[in-house]
Amino acid sequence: MRFFIIMILLSSALGAAEKLLEKVDIERELNSPTRVQSFNVPGQGWRKVKLQFRAKVNGLNTVENNPLQEILPEMSTLSVFRLSIAGADKKPVFKRGSGYPLRGFIDSGNWREYGQIFYLRPGESNITLSIVPRDEVSGIQLNNIRLYVIDEPEIAINSDRTCRYSGIARFERAGRAEEDINGNWQVNTMPNGNVQLEALPVEPGKKYRFAVTWNKSSGTDNRIRCHMTFRDKDGNKLNDYVWYCDRKKAEKNKDDFLSINEFIPPENSEIVEIAFYSGIIENCSLKLISK
Repeated sequence: MRFFIIMILLSSALGAAEKLLEKVDIERELNSPTRVQSFNVPGQGWRKVKLQFRAKVNGLNTVENNPLQEILPEMSTLSVFRLSIAGADKKPVFKRGSGYPLRGFIDSGNWREYGQIFYLRPGESNITLSIVPRDEVSGIQLNNIRLYVIDEPEIAINSDRTCRYSGIARFERAGRAEEDINGNWQVNTMPNGNVQLEALPVEPGKKYRFAVTWNKSSGTDNRIRCHMTFRDKDGNKLNDYVWYCDRKKAEKNKDDFLSINEFIPPENSEIVEIAFYSGIIENCSLKLISK
């Protein structure tokens, strides 16, 4: 095993928006559940980060051997990676979606890029990457782990569509991250599933605009259901409601629709959780429009 670490603090080599925080040059093959690497992220408030790595599966349990696993990964036995988020004391600060770590699937017998883009909440500073090989896998090869911080003018999910798991907290039953015909990543909930996005920061009493770009071939009864839940800093539910991305009201482009919802979070809100049902979501953004 080769293992050495190169630390580059807030390097400007990648441009103003995305900066390399840490790189771990590692060559390992894992054949059992393993905590691979932990990272510490500086700062106190909400921070957007991206963790990426390269991996390949050695064994029979791959999408090349069983393409159906790629269609319904949540119901598959594919290997997974997990990102556990904690404070400086390595203890969880906030209960994330269903209490599970952020995760994604490692599904190919070829070398592929994997990763996740997500927000750290105030008090969160430690990220631990774990790899979990599943049935009929002799090992998972892993290398080139990178951690970035992302500086964007607005809160955005899958803004550049280059990362497979961008802002995805979990799927329910069905659903997957998939590439469109142009090689851009999008989220497909499938007809009977849903996807819950990573919690996004909001402040009570301020007005926000939530914009969703969605594929025009998706939706049930010409619309996509969106469920929004507001919580306080301790995760207590304050309020929730449903609105619809309706193609009759949406702005129309060549291949997709743009739907917009404006809202004011209730008193004591700190986060909003957003779930989509029966649709193909390309990206979305949350912008403060009135203080």
